[in-house]
Amino acid sequence: MSDASGVVVKVGSSVSEFEVGDRVITNSDPARLYGHFKSFKTGLGAYTDGVLTQYKVLPEAGLVKIPKDSHLTDEEAASLVCAGVTAWNALYGIKDCFIAGQSVLMLVTGGVSLITLTLARAADAVTIITSSSDEKLKSVQEKYDQAAQHLKF
Repeated sequence: MSDASGVVVKVGSSVSEFEVGDRVITNSDPARLYGHFKSFKTGLGAYTDGVLTQYKVLPEAGLVKIPKDSHLTDEEAASLVCAGVTAWNALYGIKDCFIAGQSVLMLVTGGVSLITLTLARAADAVTIITSSSDEKLKSVQEKYDQAAQHLKF
């Protein structure tokens, strides 16, 4: 498990970006902050211990501060880690990556699809999202993307 949120309870002497009491989320792979994916070996919950613990020691680069005025719950913020990275990699994480203006199909209305929808629209993509629920499609249209094409299955 790599997606977590928590509160900083102690900082090391060389830490400059965080202080006790800061709300944070984990970076799913503290050793890989940018670039193409190469290996699972340094990702949390893969070859290294995950985050299902009461306390976790992580390098400064392994955390992201949640803004003090954020409306996100801990659970919502934690979900950004895995779903956000998955959505980003679906569009940009391969050599022949997505190009602005292309069409992007999201299957169903879960977290990865909604983040992908947001990223794709920001890149001026034609977005198509599917669901078996008219209610969910209406919610997506109202909250995320009025221009998205909606397909009910």
